[in-house]
Amino acid sequence: MAAGGPHPDALLLLGDQVYADETSRATQEWIAARRDIHQPPGGQVANFAEYVHLYREAWSSPPVRWLLSTVPTAMIFDDHDLHDDWNTSAAWRADAARTSWWAERERGGLVAYWLYQHIGNLSPAELAEDETYRAVTSATGDAAPVLREFAERAVEEIDGRKATRWSYRRDFGPVRLLAIDTRCGRILNEPRGMIGDAEFDWLETNAEGDYQHLLVGSSLPWLMPHAISHVQSMNEAACRKPGLRGRVAEWFRRKLDLEHWPAFRTSSDRLARLIRRAADSGATVCVLSGDVHHVYVAEALFPEPTEAKVYQLTCSPIHNQERLMRPLFALAWWKPLAHLLRWWMLRSPEIEPLPVDWVKRHGPDFGNTIATLTLDGASATLLLEEAEGDPDEPGLSPMEPIPLA
Repeated sequence: MAAGGPHPDALLLLGDQVYADETSRATQEWIAARRDIHQPPGGQVANFAEYVHLYREAWSSPPVRWLLSTVPTAMIFDDHDLHDDWNTSAAWRADAARTSWWAERERGGLVAYWLYQHIGNLSPAELAEDETYRAVTSATGDAAPVLREFAERAVEEIDGRKATRWSYRRDFGPVRLLAIDTRCGRILNEPRGMIGDAEFDWLETNAEGDYQHLLVGSSLPWLMPHAISHVQSMNEAACRKPGLRGRVAEWFRRKLDLEHWPAFRTSSDRLARLIRRAADSGATVCVLSGDVHHVYVAEALFPEPTEAKVYQLTCSPIHNQERLMRPLFALAWWKPLAHLLRWWMLRSPEIEPLPVDWVKRHGPDFGNTIATLTLDGASATLLLEEAEGDPDEPGLSPMEPIPLA
């Protein structure tokens, strides 16, 4: 957003708005003045009060306050809002439950998320119908017990369902945004799902309608570098195996973060069918994601061409500076490796053939990048701008606009 230029119509933040598990030195000093950081969880956030401090630190700088007060904003959380690899698997959740601090961290994080992020995603009409919002605003005293009870219900998984839906819909004229909760809404017991069937029913119902562009906001990419995608699908199948093989596969799942859409193949394939229906109706579909520490544009290719284009637009604006990140992601996009892993994956009778293929149209790019999607009538254009200059006088260097439709 150039200085003096027009403001965007909306800002979408796709996860890790705060890092509860990687706090700043200043926050660690503040926490140390309140409790013993030599006891778990150390300098990480432990409860609601510490989350309040974390949000104050993250959102109190004048530029951020100005941005949030000026541009309509929609958000959804990802793992670091609670903990790295939050809800990776049922085994991960069982290990977390055995700690002395996780339950209070999770409750505090969800209450803080509801206050600082979620209720801003809902329209006034939706808020008026929301039972938790009504209970909080009508409470005569402290509403903390209401929100704590709500947070406890939100994490319960009963018969493949979650009691709380964080996913939401927003319409901007002829543009529809469906933001999907890919963290708290997960069904971790078999049959696994990125979200439960009831929430998927809601998603499919809200994907119907008259619009020109469908935006699917998912903190985790749907279409990933091919090699990573195929490995995740194979790992999910291996994790179901009994005995040593399943335990080793689970170790790799958690060690290598194999928990994106391809690691929930039933959900990923169902999302592909939803997206295809929307594109067949003539609406351009863009899946907007972050998380993977680089930038790329991939075009989805279905067995039968769709009426409109379908894209995965991934922009992770804060680049992970580890030296191995660039060569690993470059290798993950290498076609010979992708073909080999696809052949290996399809040898397994437990893994269905992919309902969609994709081709990289741009990237991978690395660095701190902001993506601006411009939708004007039937046209769609993506502008990527990379941060440059001194931290005290930052600037944005725009790349060539990428026409999408």
